[in-house]
Amino acid sequence: MLARFLYFEYTSLLPPTARHSSSQPLTSLLRKISLQLLLALFALLVVELGVRLFMPEIKTTTTDSVLFTDDLETGTRKLSPGAVGNSRGYTFEVDGHGFWKYSSPSPDAAERVLLIGDSVTMGIGVPPDSTVGGRLAEKVKVYNPSAIGFDSNNYRIIIDRLIDSIDDDGPPPFDRVVILWCLNDIYESEVRLGMGYGGFLSRAMSVVRRNYMTYHWLKAIAMDRPKVYYEHDRQYYVNTNEVPIPIQRLERISTSLSEHDIEHDIVVVPYEYQLRINDRTPQEIFIAQASETINNIHDPFDVFLAQPDSRSLYLFGDGIHLSSHGHKLLASYIDATILRQPAKDTGTRN
Repeated sequence: MLARFLYFEYTSLLPPTARHSSSQPLTSLLRKISLQLLLALFALLVVELGVRLFMPEIKTTTTDSVLFTDDLETGTRKLSPGAVGNSRGYTFEVDGHGFWKYSSPSPDAAERVLLIGDSVTMGIGVPPDSTVGGRLAEKVKVYNPSAIGFDSNNYRIIIDRLIDSIDDDGPPPFDRVVILWCLNDIYESEVRLGMGYGGFLSRAMSVVRRNYMTYHWLKAIAMDRPKVYYEHDRQYYVNTNEVPIPIQRLERISTSLSEHDIEHDIVVVPYEYQLRINDRTPQEIFIAQASETINNIHDPFDVFLAQPDSRSLYLFGDGIHLSSHGHKLLASYIDATILRQPAKDTGTRN
């Protein structure tokens, strides 16, 4: 059909005397082009099928925007209460209060933990119950409002609302706050859902990212993205002599929580590439800058480094977002180093 169409369009432009003499060579050429296109398409379909069958760890990078809503009061984003949507192939659900839902029932009278972070803490690319929040929910009551693109400003907004909700004579709504600090929290960011932002090319790439696993496979093998991400974010730690604004926000958050007698901890989540080359420079700088006012900073770098294959702790070709194995390791670390430590008595629980 394609060959006939192109042939008709071409010959209609030729003078009548030239049409018959040129028909045979042109028809043969168009048939060859059509055959090559069909073979290329078939090859792409075979590769796509093979990637889906033999590399199920490769997921799309899209997240449904229905899971998020605008926070008109602060001009930022937050989880949309009651929303249900898909993130990288898995169904995520938000409860009526704006926290991620987990199927694991928390033990009675369990410690109430507010878990704050960005897309790493949200757990994109992993089933909700296999994320750090879902695993911790088996032992404590986890309240996780984390979302894609969150940074220290979002953490400040959440904590400020927590403080404002405390009655003068009543206990705080949570027993402990745990902030998972990702290395890219050092600079300001916007909430990006990875869905494309207008224009034909952007919409076309959104379709490719959502539907074709071969694209993600080729992208991962063509370049070392974990290395690129780490080297980019590392410079924000080593190329400054002043305490960055995000760390200053953390210091104010810590001071405010301490004033209200709320236990709080900060856990610095490592990148895959820095484990590969054993470079903990960002963590050392972060702890040196923040520890002047924050005492409870935890660094699981050595725990992650002790694993035989650092890549298995992260999503395929990612280097930032944890795999199910990585979430399990991080949850075990938090449970052993933070949650098993007794919290201060903050009054009668609701």
